[in-house]
Amino acid sequence: MALVNLLRFSKTSGGIVADEGFWNIFFRRRNHGDNLHRLLTDEMASAWNMEVVLGTVGYPSVHQELLGETRADMASRHAKGEKPEGVREVARVVFEALQRAVRRRIDQKLRFWFGFESADLHRGYYEKNGEKIPLGNETVKEAARAQAKGSKRDRLLTSVFDARAAVFGFDPLYGVTAFYLSPENAICGYVHEGFDCIGTGKYASGLSLGLDFNAKTMMMRKAGYPPAEGVYELLRSSVLGVDHFKETAGTLHLALLDADAEPGRRYREIFDERARLAGEVVRASMGEMLERETAVALLEKIVFQEAPLDQAEGEMFDQASDALALQFLLRGYKKKEAPLCARRVREARDGQGT
Repeated sequence: MALVNLLRFSKTSGGIVADEGFWNIFFRRRNHGDNLHRLLTDEMASAWNMEVVLGTVGYPSVHQELLGETRADMASRHAKGEKPEGVREVARVVFEALQRAVRRRIDQKLRFWFGFESADLHRGYYEKNGEKIPLGNETVKEAARAQAKGSKRDRLLTSVFDARAAVFGFDPLYGVTAFYLSPENAICGYVHEGFDCIGTGKYASGLSLGLDFNAKTMMMRKAGYPPAEGVYELLRSSVLGVDHFKETAGTLHLALLDADAEPGRRYREIFDERARLAGEVVRASMGEMLERETAVALLEKIVFQEAPLDQAEGEMFDQASDALALQFLLRGYKKKEAPLCARRVREARDGQGT
């Protein structure tokens, strides 16, 4: 599993963030998941005036399968001089690939247990050595129907049905839009609210973004977010999800969309040290060691102005209410513990100096 949060900043810009956490079916935790995937090449994006990114949570093999099929579909359209109508059509292509991936795994289980597939179950017979063999045993048919519908699942199929995805992007007709995909209930739904959270940390993340929305008037919400402020709220929601729910961990990975930017800047990914520092700035603000406005200004420099990381990190500590306590906080100490540890260190230093 993983955590994927998305937020529309305005009609032409937005961001999507994911963590690196993944737990396989044997409950071994790994922090090297890659859960954000650009679906269009530079050439396609420029020709179609579009950008689309896929955020995934759940079993990686399912997502790699639909990712490969979707990219192949987009490449085929581009080679023929065709193009999708917009983000919605790309989402439909992803969703159909997701349904095929799930059905293929169900059919594998049916072949293993019964020797036939879903299509054979529907028509009432299967073929073997050129002979049509009717499915007459009601007990077998009932058990096979439960497998085919997904109502009876083993551990592997449970993981497959738990897979979730979000398609996020912009097109000339509708601007920035998003779609939520789930194989469990065959959902390919438009995200009306302007934000969505999927994965195990979605409840904390959704509450964080919802509280921010509820604090604003309708006109404020329609005005959207300045990009740096949008990144702050997006990262804040993700940090809360990582802190309070299992199966989420690792460095946050951020993708930004801006339809008004020059072609080379319409899609950007922020990861590794820069993403880690951005997350630390937000955590410092959440720990009440940086003012929110200060944190937003620092994110503007880190994410959008691409300031040198050493310089930005220095500014973070210079503007913190307690730089030493902030060091403890970022090392994993609790919010109320960090100032106490900083005080003890200062007392120890003063004692050595006298």
